[in-house]
Amino acid sequence: VKLDSAAWLNAGYEWDTIGPVKTGVYAQLDSSFTSSNTVVYLSFNGKLIVGAMYSQGNGSFYIDNIPVGTPVYFVVISIKNGTYYKAFVSATIGTSHLEQITPTSTTLSVIQSQLALLP
Repeated sequence: VKLDSAAWLNAGYEWDTIGPVKTGVYAQLDSSFTSSNTVVYLSFNGKLIVGAMYSQGNGSFYIDNIPVGTPVYFVVISIKNGTYYKAFVSATIGTSHLEQITPTSTTLSVIQSQLALLP
């Protein structure tokens, strides 16, 4: 899955070291969603910044050091057997956050439209 024109900055955002408590964040998908067919990002509301989540196998994706209380969208984009899948899930990060996500089949144009609407 390639996103080369999303207009996001995927960079290490410098969180205030004396600010909020940081935590690990997990996204759990069906095990058929793997690092070879799926990308999972955290889109930070109000910032043009995303954090790439890394596959841990069995449909599990992870990112560390996210401030508790941060409003985000989990952005899941996948292509399996020529079919696009997506999920855009709004959440506020809690301690050791685990988000269960079920992507649904879609079209590329719907994915592009939803990406443009992210806060």
